[in-house]
Amino acid sequence: MVVYYISYGEPQRQPLWQPLLLILLIILALAMAAAIAYGIYELASGNAPDTLEDVLLDLRQDDPNSTYWIDTSKSISESGYLDEVKKALETVARSYTEGGAGQAVEGSRATLVPFTDNPKSSLELASLEIPEESDKLIGQVRDLKESDEPAYIYDAIAAAHEALEEQSDSGRANVIVLLTDGQDGGLMEVDLTRLTACPQEIPTVPGEVCSPVFEQIPVDIDELVLCPAEVATVAGEVCNPVPNSADETVIGYEPINPDDLDACPPELDGANVLCYDDFTGYQLVNRDELDTCPMGFTEPGKACMAVQSEIDRDDLIVLLARSKVKGLKVHIIGLSPVNNRESLELLAFAGRGKYIHCSSGKRCQVPE
Repeated sequence: MVVYYISYGEPQRQPLWQPLLLILLIILALAMAAAIAYGIYELASGNAPDTLEDVLLDLRQDDPNSTYWIDTSKSISESGYLDEVKKALETVARSYTEGGAGQAVEGSRATLVPFTDNPKSSLELASLEIPEESDKLIGQVRDLKESDEPAYIYDAIAAAHEALEEQSDSGRANVIVLLTDGQDGGLMEVDLTRLTACPQEIPTVPGEVCSPVFEQIPVDIDELVLCPAEVATVAGEVCNPVPNSADETVIGYEPINPDDLDACPPELDGANVLCYDDFTGYQLVNRDELDTCPMGFTEPGKACMAVQSEIDRDDLIVLLARSKVKGLKVHIIGLSPVNNRESLELLAFAGRGKYIHCSSGKRCQVPE
């Protein structure tokens, strides 16, 4: 005989986390579906956010005379924007080349200027109808690299305006395109061991001296060759071949003193790559304004000084608002996270242009 025992005890309570998890999963699925549907709608309606390439290509419509100014301060590289900017600018530069998406029309000119320090010489807008010049523009984009110097944004816009005053074309728009993620000026490091009296052509006041400014040039030591006889200044001197940016053929030789080569900073480092200092000018320094650099900002033994553009924001706004350059447009692209956005918007408005904000992922908010 088999006996069955049946229990009618209290029912077990179900854990609360299971229905809550199910609700959360349903909400997440609905949110993802809504996002996908909205993206499809935006693409279908033509209202999808513009990429940085889209924005730059749109700003070069009708082949204006264009000056592209690129903030190359350290924060640009640290945020990952310099690589994105270079890729977008190369798309624009290639659109000017023979066989590109939109070959330059007659008389169209442009130049590209990486800026942190003030431009040291007058700028020449290159004729993009000449294949060598459009190829050179591509090379300039590829050569953009990080700088340790602060970004003199207001001086850069003033210099761009001066260039257009001299080389503007009354028959088309004369455009300044500036890409930046920061505010004007910042902290500049000063090597105290290199301070020297300023040359006579640089006006100074009591207490001011000069600090030589150098740009670090990377060299692949495996590519160094003996200089051609017409280039070498001493027997056995070595040279760094200078390639054409378009087809990599050697178009010149740059003499290199091996004793001047030293380790590169991390951003320029590479296998068998060393660097040398290329003198680019002088920076005025007031000894009384030197201070200790913030922790981790620079190497031990160097001092820091707060610097900014020679022209201030309000004077630059007046300059742009009263400009005699016909068809002037000052477009400013703020790379997120951007500092001092209000000032950049005011400058674009004064220059009859647009302020365009680009967030991560190269998505840009273009005003109507």
